[in-house]
Parts: sequence; structure tokens; C-alpha cells
Amino acid sequence: MNKTKCFEHFINEKIDSIYRFAYTYMRSREDAEDVVNESVVKALKGIGGLKDEEAIKCWFYRIVANTAVSELRKRGRMIGGDDLFDDVGREDDYSKLNFESMIASLSEDTKAVVVLKCCDNMSFREISEVLAINENTVKTRFYTAVKKLKEDTEL
Repeated sequence: MNKTKCFEHFINEKIDSIYRFAYTYMRSREDAEDVVNESVVKALKGIGGLKDEEAIKCWFYRIVANTAVSELRKRGRMIGGDDLFDDVGREDDYSKLNFESMIASLSEDTKAVVVLKCCDNMSFREISEVLAINENTVKTRFYTAVKKLKEDTEL
């Protein structure tokens, strides 16, 4: 199978996970869709540079992460900014507790690690490649997040 066909198959199979990953950065459905669309265009333009079709997952997730971060920088919305605390002071409603609300208190960097590990079932090595950080940093962020989420749910 050629690289373009392999990429199309990958996108069709993983579009929900890709969108969810973009959403962890953008926190808006429309913005996440824009990031995914822009990432697909970038990937199709650069598909010739993909050396190993087996690495398509990490390669594309990295494009999505870079595209999202670039868009946030353009908007002046820094990762981990004050907009994380928009819900502070509102009354808690545990009837609507879901994964998204559980990880809302995590930093963007940590949130990306948790989503890739828990939702996309990536290995720590794959996550380190996608986010371009050390594998031990990925593990630290993941286990710190798990500890924080456990503490938050025990309240």
C-alpha cells in the first residue's frame, strides 16, 4: 500500500482519537476540527518525508500537536494559561462528571500525556515521540496526573 493510501486508512480509522487529542489543546470543538483539518493538509503535503509507514501514528500526532501549539501561540493563548480556571467558584455538579471534567484541572502538557495514554493506548515511548519530550518526562507527567486525579476524586 502506498503512503497516501496508508495515511487515508489511518485517518479513517483514528479520526475520533485524533480529534479528541486536538480538543485537549484547543478546548473548542470548532478549533479542534480546524486543527485536525490543517494537520491533515500538512501531512498530505509532507507524506513523502515519511520514512516508515509503521511510524505514521506518531508522525501524524506530532503534526497535530505542533499545529495546535502554533495556533495557540498565534492567538496569544499560552498553554497552561489563566483560562484553565474559568470554572473556579462555580458550584460542583458531580452528576456530569466525565473524563473531560476530570482532566480539566491538569496542565495542557499533562493532559496531552493522559489522553494519549488512556484514550489512544499509546506507549510511553510513542508519547515521547509525539510530544518531542524525554520518555521519563512522559512517565513522570502521567503518574503525577494519576496521583492528582486520585486525590481529586477522593474529596
